[in-house]
Amino acid sequence: MKTLFKNFLCLFILVFNSCSTQRTIIPKITEQPRYSIKLNKPVLFSILDSKTAKENSNEVLSSLKQDLFHIYGKSIKWKDYFEKVPNGNVSFNIRLKANEANFGSRIVSTANIKNVYSTLVATVSNNWNSVIANASSQQTLFASSFYAEG
Repeated sequence: MKTLFKNFLCLFILVFNSCSTQRTIIPKITEQPRYSIKLNKPVLFSILDSKTAKENSNEVLSSLKQDLFHIYGKSIKWKDYFEKVPNGNVSFNIRLKANEANFGSRIVSTANIKNVYSTLVATVSNNWNSVIANASSQQTLFASSFYAEG
């Protein structure tokens, strides 16, 4: 009983004292301006923020847009990410994703239900008679297990 209590106490401490850290970096593109590029049609750019945590999303998007506009000037035009590209145009789609590392606790549990079949055959004989007995049984077993990572 004491070991069961200790196990639950350890599990409680793991679950409720874990931490999770996430950091967002504002990207910067540093390049010399290329105003000498003369295009008949501007290059289409779009940016999609597909990160799960969008805390600084507006700052990240505006930083990228300002840096790209600083480099290419009027040679670029912004479009929606899912908008169809017109024929004869060039488009760059930038999709932001996060390389996340979440440090916390995770509990993995499994449950198993199985049917167990057993059979028994017994034969008893003497000089005059023989007796044969057949028996079968079915049992349902339920087992569960869990482990925690933290």
